[in-house]
Amino acid sequence: MKFVRPINTHGKPAKVSNTYSWKHRGIDYAYPEGETVFASETGYILRVVTAYTKCWRNWLKLTTADYGNFIIIQHHYGYQTYYTHLQPGTILVKQGQQVTKGQPIAKVGKTGNTGCAPHLHYELRQYNKQVNPIPLMDLSFTGYK
Repeated sequence: MKFVRPINTHGKPAKVSNTYSWKHRGIDYAYPEGETVFASETGYILRVVTAYTKCWRNWLKLTTADYGNFIIIQHHYGYQTYYTHLQPGTILVKQGQQVTKGQPIAKVGKTGNTGCAPHLHYELRQYNKQVNPIPLMDLSFTGYK
């Protein structure tokens, strides 16, 4: 299974501000508020959270609230993708909805634990274990809608 970047880079290198590591279990894409976020693989919307309008900095124990507004998409083979810190009022999908690879789902924001710097925190999980998405990415995909 191959996933695509959740940001359409139009063939240019991605603006990554924080890579996947043992301390940071996702990839942060440093794009301005309002940049379109895309589904990185076909699946269905497992969860949508839209309760947050503000940003903050949390250095203590992290919670789900630190994701701010977020979407989880369920894929085949136990994979899930997380799209977090989304801009309020920009989520285009609903729980249970089917989505396709490259479909717009929301906009980059700065809700949750972002230190008020807009970016998309993207995670890939398999059977609820965070995994490095880089080896599973198709960087040549051009089918964004």
